[in-house]
Amino acid sequence: EAVATALVEEAPAAQPVAVVPSEPAPEAPAPVAVHAESEPAPADPAAATEPVAPVAAVHVPRSTPEKSDADLFESYMNALDGEGTDSDATYKKLSKGERIEATIIQVDKDRVFVDLGTKSEGIIPLGELSEENLDTAQGHFKVGDKIHVVVIRPEGAEGNPIVSKKRADFEEVWDRIEEAHKTGEMLTAQVVDRVKGGLVVDVGVRGFVPATHVGSGKLRNIEKYVGQPLQLKVIEIDRDRKKVVLSNRQAEEERRASAKDDIFKNVHPGDALEGTVRRLTDYGAFVDLGGVDGLLHISEMSWMR
Repeated sequence: EAVATALVEEAPAAQPVAVVPSEPAPEAPAPVAVHAESEPAPADPAAATEPVAPVAAVHVPRSTPEKSDADLFESYMNALDGEGTDSDATYKKLSKGERIEATIIQVDKDRVFVDLGTKSEGIIPLGELSEENLDTAQGHFKVGDKIHVVVIRPEGAEGNPIVSKKRADFEEVWDRIEEAHKTGEMLTAQVVDRVKGGLVVDVGVRGFVPATHVGSGKLRNIEKYVGQPLQLKVIEIDRDRKKVVLSNRQAEEERRASAKDDIFKNVHPGDALEGTVRRLTDYGAFVDLGGVDGLLHISEMSWMR
């Protein structure tokens, strides 16, 4: 009955719905006949030309039962789950040991939060920030700084990835040492200790310089180098065992060879130079000019005998 009433209300006011003047008004079940698709069309040709045909041509979908609140809620949650899956796909997945660039977004006393480009912010515990024993992260780092970190755990107890800046710094140091070994580049490092057989230097990691590779290789009092910077070349490296051996002698030989070339190319008679007396003889002194030894003859030392 509700469907029949709706059909009558939608019909134009000026045109009676399915009413033929020569026939009596249809009985109560007649509107139902319009809705039911299984009943035949009117037999009277005149009735077929009346507005009944357009009304009968309208297909009214069967009314479906309204969804319950529980069904609507479930549909809504399913839609959210689908969005979440698509959203998660846009975030990159982390792997243990991966080294990535991060941006600091929050600095607490005992940890630092960083943006890794993932769904959750990464956490750097205080002990993973630096080789130094820091009491607090505040004052050492600031929001907006970009740093490199290594993934320790892709997902920690709180769901956030746990990362380490200290390990990333360590990896970068070894990358630089390996590159210097490959290219023959010289490194400058501070001597931190005198040990049996040579010197310990700080090249970001502990490095060893054999006594035979300090200076000319024949020095006895190499303790004087402690606390001093030395130019070094990497001669042996073992990253797995964290071992690096360096040579000051090779670095000095290369430096002197380069300085010697510069002297012979750029120094001319009459130029004033400054040098260091290295050795005295009966006939004069040998002076280190920074790459080559010059002979200062005894007759050129003074106007006096």
